[in-house]
Amino acid sequence: MSDHDHHDSNDSKNPLASLVGTFFLILFPLALIVMLGIVGAAFIQGGGYKGPPPAPVKAVAAAAPAAKATTTAPAANATTPAAGTPAAGGDEIFAVDNGEPSADQMALGKTSFMTCAACHGMDGKGMQVGPQKMAPSFEGSELLLGNVEAPLAAVLKGIHKDPASGYVGQMMAMGAGMDDNQIAAVLTYARNSFGNKASAISPEQSAAARAKYAPIVAPMGLPRADLEKIAKGE
Repeated sequence: MSDHDHHDSNDSKNPLASLVGTFFLILFPLALIVMLGIVGAAFIQGGGYKGPPPAPVKAVAAAAPAAKATTTAPAANATTPAAGTPAAGGDEIFAVDNGEPSADQMALGKTSFMTCAACHGMDGKGMQVGPQKMAPSFEGSELLLGNVEAPLAAVLKGIHKDPASGYVGQMMAMGAGMDDNQIAAVLTYARNSFGNKASAISPEQSAAARAKYAPIVAPMGLPRADLEKIAKGE
């Protein structure tokens, strides 16, 4: 065979070789990609992963008709006690008989004392906070057991915090949050508990102290030294 004939034979095979080469170079990779895509989709649908859940549909309920407003007429001749005055019937319930508290007054005082216990402790000895106390002990307290006007003024106006006292807490004014029945009862309870024994304080005495100290503006409380002088009758 001559070189010319051999050249013609190679030319006759070139189209087939080109087709096969094109298949392997282009079509086969493309077919492989499509096949992998199909297999992957089937795996995702059949496996544990389901894709993000659809957003929940918010149910829309029909608005309920508004309830008809009703107004209750005030009772005839109804009266509201002024702030700081004894509750109705207080004089009868908490009447002081020769300085002795009634069982009802002591019961109310014990209930009201829960507010004081946060600093003074349920035992009245002062809540311990590390090496210090929140407030002083009520046991044998001259301020509490002396002239009744001193503890009344302390509750009504609070006690100014003296850094040198060593107490952590601050005696806040309680006059706005307690009526005269409650103030008289809680002080009477403290004066006759924790080993103490002293005369009861009446709601009338609390009301008198409230009126006396009303003009005094003491946002930080009254100085303890002044209250101790009052307790001693000075």
